Amino acid sequence: LVQIGNYVDTTFTISNLGVGELLGNVSEGSDQFDLVSGSGQYYLSNGQVHAVTVRFAPASAGSHQCTVETGTHICSDVTVTGSAYACPPDSVLYVNADASGAGDGTSWTDAFTDLQDALARADLCGNVTNIWVADGTYYPTSGSERDATFELRDNLAVYGGFAGTESSRSERDLSSSTTILSGDIGTAGDINDNSYHVVTGSYTDSTAVLDGFTITAGHASVVTAFGGGMFNEEGSPTLRNLIFRGNKARENGAGMYNWSGSNPRLYNCVFFDNRAEDFGGGICNIASSPVIVNCSFCRNRADDGGAALYNNTGSNPTVTNVVMWADSTDFMGLPEILNQYSSYPVISCSCIQYCGGSGSGWEGKYGIDGGGNTDRNAGYVDMATGDLHLLERSYAIDAGDSTVYGLPDTDIEGNPRIQDGNIDMGAYEGENNIITVSIDTHPGALEITVDSDTFTSLYSFDARSGTVHEIGAITPQVSGDTIFSFTGWSDAGDTVHNITVPQYDDVTFTATYSWAFTCALIDSVVDVPADQGGWARVYFRRSHYDNASEQYPIERYDLHRRVDDPVLAAAVISEGKLCEDGRVEYMGRIFIIEGEVSVQTEEVAGRSESPEIYTASPPGVWEVVGTVSAAQQAHYIALAPTNADSAATIPWAVYYLSAHSTNPSLFYDSPADSGYSVDNIAPGVPLGMAVAYNTGSGNQISWNDSPEPDFQYYRVYRGESEDFEPGPSNLVHETAAASWTDPDHDGSDVYYKVSALDHAGNESDPASPETITGDDHLPMPEAFALYQNAPNPFNPSTLIRFDLPHATYVNLRIYNAGGKLVAEIADGIMEAGYREIVWKGQDRSGSRVASGVYFYRLIAGDFSQTRKMVLLR
Repeated sequence: LVQIGNYVDTTFTISNLGVGELLGNVSEGSDQFDLVSGSGQYYLSNGQVHAVTVRFAPASAGSHQCTVETGTHICSDVTVTGSAYACPPDSVLYVNADASGAGDGTSWTDAFTDLQDALARADLCGNVTNIWVADGTYYPTSGSERDATFELRDNLAVYGGFAGTESSRSERDLSSSTTILSGDIGTAGDINDNSYHVVTGSYTDSTAVLDGFTITAGHASVVTAFGGGMFNEEGSPTLRNLIFRGNKARENGAGMYNWSGSNPRLYNCVFFDNRAEDFGGGICNIASSPVIVNCSFCRNRADDGGAALYNNTGSNPTVTNVVMWADSTDFMGLPEILNQYSSYPVISCSCIQYCGGSGSGWEGKYGIDGGGNTDRNAGYVDMATGDLHLLERSYAIDAGDSTVYGLPDTDIEGNPRIQDGNIDMGAYEGENNIITVSIDTHPGALEITVDSDTFTSLYSFDARSGTVHEIGAITPQVSGDTIFSFTGWSDAGDTVHNITVPQYDDVTFTATYSWAFTCALIDSVVDVPADQGGWARVYFRRSHYDNASEQYPIERYDLHRRVDDPVLAAAVISEGKLCEDGRVEYMGRIFIIEGEVSVQTEEVAGRSESPEIYTASPPGVWEVVGTVSAAQQAHYIALAPTNADSAATIPWAVYYLSAHSTNPSLFYDSPADSGYSVDNIAPGVPLGMAVAYNTGSGNQISWNDSPEPDFQYYRVYRGESEDFEPGPSNLVHETAAASWTDPDHDGSDVYYKVSALDHAGNESDPASPETITGDDHLPMPEAFALYQNAPNPFNPSTLIRFDLPHATYVNLRIYNAGGKLVAEIADGIMEAGYREIVWKGQDRSGSRVASGVYFYRLIAGDFSQTRKMVLLR
């Protein structure tokens, strides 16, 4: 492979290996080849050789060939082949999947069709500093090699988002020319054979640039489980105007994985719908500190924490003008950011869900408050489809810092980044006005033209210019400002309708279409952050009749929670007292009996002497848990108590709203929706901790019982220095008792710390010893006792504690709700002391038992006691 203007020499020999003489004549070179030595007549005796050197000095690109005639005797002619390439006259190589020219990358007409070819050519042409890539989809390999990846290079900028006609980079339109780097190799749509990393930026510096691409369908699995979209090891490239979407990682960093001193700079980037099975759905940083500016995160997921951003091992990223909203995790904590092992991101001027906002409410678990932060709704246009433009009146509008170093002049779509001296948070600049047109006969008809005919009815139209939902489509499709395919229209949406609104200067709008509901509609049920659990916020839209111009306007919304306790529901039905308004009073609380519920008494039914099936919806027994006064607002928020807090399982609370008008007989019930609460506050630090270093009998640690109502158990940590940091590597014991004897150490060469945990897994700060002795022993119990198991409910195991004031025979058995023996977990003589036994939810044969109520019974000498516990699978 030779660049035009250069040359390469190839030498071969002609040998006389037989008996006699060999006489020949080497011809001159042909085309773009020359014989630089060995030409002319030669004469070889037996065993002699003759050297010939051919020089390939191409004058044109492509593959070239010449034949050297070695003579008229028995030697074969020699064929020499060479490939020639031309470096571009300037610093740019071009890539266009649809190009049909020479394919040398020197122009849009002669562009490479494969980005990998352009990257390889850039390695050969020292003058190339840019690669421009036209819209289309590009794959790391045309085969099935899962380790194939697009590798960034120092001193090379790769730009996407071109239409394939531009003569300068400023002419590209990122909003209309989508350039995709896809890991969907192998079988289309099968993520299990996709590229491990779509892009790799390892061992680069800031001169390696990637700008203007959608990076998707990477699946880091099997061989390497980190960084499905992008993997960086000791790499710090500059990344601008990128969308990381639909990437997966079997472990960490589905969108991006930064490892071992990788400090990339990210500007105008979107992370949407990426999924990590462990940590870092959007970005995972390990010993890395990227700069993240004006980026948007949404609907990323990490099963174990850090759905948007995970930082570990001294990772201290700088986060500025960023929006993180509606990312999710199973981890019992805050969803957007998780920091571990001395990681402290600095967050400024950003809109992050549950961050508490700058100031006294700041959630310290997210990082260091740099000021200007908010957790008020970001207001994305459409989180379901990934449209992360900001809505009008979003709290992220004009709230960013315009002085950030390195800030691009434009946003991810090429719009001016600073407008009227202000800058927005997130990847997109500028608000999107939602045009709402209500076609309503109250108080008077608004005249709207549909397909040139005047049309009046109870419909609502919400519109954003340029967006069209086609029938059955999930993703909005740009299709102009004048058409829309309606679902649920009188023609079932089979026809395209043109909508004009005379009141808006006869402009024809694109519109989404929905009914104007008479009832309220629950939009979401969201946990209240940073509390002890037990509460959720119910976000709902108003009833169409929440309007002062109505004859009977809505005056209040009653919030109902379903009674999921069958015992309570049965008691309400059988023992409740019917009120005049049709509701039921039981134990001082108000309930509603709706739907397919069989009512057992005339007093409750109020209609007949026999059981009756109600037909109202939604069905069930419901408790009134709150009321919101109507105020003609488009949206409301109600604070609602939940049934319980989520732990190993999620106890969903189900709600519906009843919109009551000024006429007592007119009210409208909404469909039901559900949510749950999370305890975000850890218990207090254990008090009164004492350590008795007892030579020969094991060190004894004790502390005061936790007063917290949701306390579950303690963790004991052991270290080799007084200031050791508690962590998984030095966790030595877990117990619900307020004491423990270390079986492995009986001297003062170790140190201890104790923390308390609640049912939601929140852990307190560790306690250090307040008292240290060399010969103190914990007193023996004064009486027999059997304590409530912890945790309870539990899955998969629970701890049962009991006290023995003296040595005795002990039998501990587990029974199911029917009284049948399930397991025997202790049977024999035990010494006096504080005892604890773990039951792993297994029967006598070792098989897992089903969810349900179980009883454990302790017999110790003359003492016996039984307690109840609940297993939830």
